[in-house]
Amino acid sequence: MHRGKHIFFIITLFCVIIYTQGFTGRGGMNKYKDASLTEVSPKLRISTSSPTPTGSPKNYEENFTTIKASVSAYSPHETCRPDYCITACGTSPQAKQTIACPRRLACGTKVQIAGQDYICEDRTARWIEEMYGGVFDIFMEDYNAAIQFGRQTLEVKIYK
Repeated sequence: MHRGKHIFFIITLFCVIIYTQGFTGRGGMNKYKDASLTEVSPKLRISTSSPTPTGSPKNYEENFTTIKASVSAYSPHETCRPDYCITACGTSPQAKQTIACPRRLACGTKVQIAGQDYICEDRTARWIEEMYGGVFDIFMEDYNAAIQFGRQTLEVKIYK
């Protein structure tokens, strides 16, 4: 049984490497582009914002795209085994940090929802994307809090 866990971990690690680097090693996942997210879901409305105050250098925080998107929440109750929990990007999910993003956003992309910063460390389930379009799914430790959050249409800032 112990050997089975090691094999599962190696296969998972291999899949994460292939998914993030592609078979050619040149980066199989594209960074977010305005048109690519529109292709994922015609339900998303995209507007680009890059405020640069006069005399201020442009920095990471000022280079973002704002969209209105469907946002929901999930917990370990639905997605994790009792002894093991790992995201699609190979990390352990953390409340107030981990968010499942549409597949067009690269692992590690920073997003902001309702003033809270998150990192795309997981992927929205394919069946959810097919049903609702490009959904952002916030990780929460508490199952009841995730249920209470429900599904909301919120403004999402996607940092480039």
